Amino acid sequence: MPTLLLALLALGQTEAPAPKPPYIPLYGFNAGTYLPTSAAVRSRFGESWLSFSPGFGPVLPPPIPRLSSDFNLATQRKTLGGFQNRAFMASLAAQYQWPLFQLYVTEGEPFKLPTFLPYAGVSLGGAYANLRSQADRINGSGFAPSGSLYVGTSIGLRSFLEARWRSVGKVQGFDLSGLDLSVGLRF
Repeated sequence: MPTLLLALLALGQTEAPAPKPPYIPLYGFNAGTYLPTSAAVRSRFGESWLSFSPGFGPVLPPPIPRLSSDFNLATQRKTLGGFQNRAFMASLAAQYQWPLFQLYVTEGEPFKLPTFLPYAGVSLGGAYANLRSQADRINGSGFAPSGSLYVGTSIGLRSFLEARWRSVGKVQGFDLSGLDLSVGLRF
């Protein structure tokens, strides 16, 4: 019995250490531009808004579908005929994302991730908007259902590009739906 124990200990010491997995950054930010599609929204609040959110989680899409959260903020100010108009929108949704690629591993060769990993997804949730349009005598806020369809690609381990169509219900009489073009960076 002691011989077997010594043999197992010796075997454990002769194995090469396991390789360290690559560092995958999890924190950063997402930023871009939000392009409302409603002519009334564009004329009152501007044609492109600043879109941003904190970035949590890896930029790599999973090799299998996954459920996660989508949080985004969009804001814009516009002077219109001496009036100061502003818009702020925050959306929170559950999103379902799936890969648009397959990874193939060849036995005996080292595994290497491709530079671009495309993905697609959908989300469903709600949006809060606070709008002020002095010309329309509107200064209020409200909630509306929201959803999105999107496609994107990760670029390496630290960044991604994404195009997302956001459908948002009317708030204060304005349809806030639009196209969100964003980039995400992780550090």
